[in-house]
Amino acid sequence: MGPLVGAGACVDDPGVRASVRAKLLTSILLGSFAHGLDAQAAPSPDEARGQLQSLLRRYCTRCHRGDEPKGGIDLQSAVERDLAGFRDDARLWRRVETAVHERSMPPRSARRQPEDGERDAFVAALRSVRRAAADAGPPDPGVAVLRRLNRTQYVRTVEDLLGVPVPGLGRLFPEDPRGHGFDTVGDVLFLSPLLIERYWEGTQLALDALAAAPGGLASVLGDTEESSVRGLLARAFRRPAREEEVAARLGLAEQGPRAVLASALLSPEFLFRVEPERADADRAFAVSEHELAVRLSYFLWGTMPDAALRARADRGELRDDAVLEAEVHRLLDDPRSRSLADEFGAQWLGYAGLRSAARDVRRFRRFEQLRGSMYEEAARSVDALFREDRPVTELIDAGSTFVDAVLASHYGLPGVEGAEMRRVALPDRRRGGVLGWAAVLTSTSTPLRTSPVARGRFVLEELLGTPPPPPPPNAGVLPEDDEQKDGLTLRERLLRHRRDPTCAACHDRIDPYGLALEAFDAVGAWRTEAQGQPVDATARLADGTELSGIEGLKDHLLGRQDQIVRTMAERMLVYALGRPLVGADEAVLDEVVDEVREAGYRGRTLVLALVRSFPFRHRRNP
Repeated sequence: MGPLVGAGACVDDPGVRASVRAKLLTSILLGSFAHGLDAQAAPSPDEARGQLQSLLRRYCTRCHRGDEPKGGIDLQSAVERDLAGFRDDARLWRRVETAVHERSMPPRSARRQPEDGERDAFVAALRSVRRAAADAGPPDPGVAVLRRLNRTQYVRTVEDLLGVPVPGLGRLFPEDPRGHGFDTVGDVLFLSPLLIERYWEGTQLALDALAAAPGGLASVLGDTEESSVRGLLARAFRRPAREEEVAARLGLAEQGPRAVLASALLSPEFLFRVEPERADADRAFAVSEHELAVRLSYFLWGTMPDAALRARADRGELRDDAVLEAEVHRLLDDPRSRSLADEFGAQWLGYAGLRSAARDVRRFRRFEQLRGSMYEEAARSVDALFREDRPVTELIDAGSTFVDAVLASHYGLPGVEGAEMRRVALPDRRRGGVLGWAAVLTSTSTPLRTSPVARGRFVLEELLGTPPPPPPPNAGVLPEDDEQKDGLTLRERLLRHRRDPTCAACHDRIDPYGLALEAFDAVGAWRTEAQGQPVDATARLADGTELSGIEGLKDHLLGRQDQIVRTMAERMLVYALGRPLVGADEAVLDEVVDEVREAGYRGRTLVLALVRSFPFRHRRNP
């Protein structure tokens, strides 16, 4: 057959051949399942794998194969695995899918670049294979790791159990380590000899506070008879007490109620969140009603289940979808759900670090006065996403924010007086959303200057879920102060740094996001001049997209809503389950994003989708 001719061009021309090939691949891979046409015409997983292998060989495996693949990612070996292998490697393939979709791979320096149709075909084929792999085996909810209550959870649980505040209790304990971004991850919540001593001291402090309160010890343990002890242990252990546990505490009764209470507070069943293994289960199984209640209350409140939630579990009602949804709404309506903002949001978005952030007091005189207000703006904004069921997209762009008089003055907002934080409408798009909060802009700066690198990394890692690799050991450092005698701006220093090809590969991705925020100084104040020169907040992304300051960056991120929702869902799942994500979680996250999108990106839909998810309601033995 002779050469095909279309639009006056012959496909013998290499450029036209590439274009036709791309369109053919797109029509094959996207035509049926992406656009809702004949479902039977969609490629099988094996066909999609073959198409995927062809594209990988053409554009990827030249660098990503062998003993020393680029970035440590061997796509040649990974793609040759069967569907079960794709399931195990789901986290890797999700990263590949995102990199191709956002045009960060292949890098701009690569000789061969896929056309738009080929990129679409690649993403469609990979998504088809990923979803087929997820359905190829039994669902995997992951292993529930034995988790010690972290410092915040311990203090809240002690105070909720005893019904009294215990001043100074939290100060007894060191800060907990973080794993995968959060201090709720079981793998890092070790029990040290120091902590054992602190738990003894904390128990005595708590019981002293209870003894001094109205009603004293009797307000929690009315007597040392069986029914009172059983009720205490059920609350303290967050499940029905076992007969041997009750008997052991009754044996302490002759020493008085304080001994019984101390025994409960020092028990591993109180200090840890225990989900026992099941010898008769070799695959996934549903967690018990009380275990589900505990998962829910520590996720949304950071403390033990209340009486209403325990009663639902006692009656065996929590596995009912309608009941579970009603309880999620009830817990989110309660002021204790502020824990999501103070713990989850603060650790994910970094404003937890504001409490210890240092700034040069001569250059930023008002920082100490602003610190608390900065934190409160961020926390109230995150809290409103769930309490008021606001759109998750308000994390990127919101028409209002929370300020008091001092923060309003910092932002240049008139008409706000007094120390009370309140929601105010914003006159423009500079503020509103994470990247306009002074808390985040401060946390991603150094004591003396802004840090486009830290700010860019924040956007990539915490919003888009595409973290850059760590810097090489020989990476240079910028001056701690941007006011240097050579008069170079921070932008000029970064451009000089990026002339090194080994540095440019990462900084071409990182720096533009940070440079688009250069109109904010190191404590988040708006500025038009830096180092005696006008601020330049324009930037060009690695794919050629032009950003014009904060507004341009917001527009760009709003075009990637699903990616941002997915990143938030990833972080929230790690926080709630206390473990790193596994391959099977990728399919769960696909479903969560679909559900949140269909509901208009509402905050509560995200929480509900995660609570209803298979890994939240199930577990398996190691």
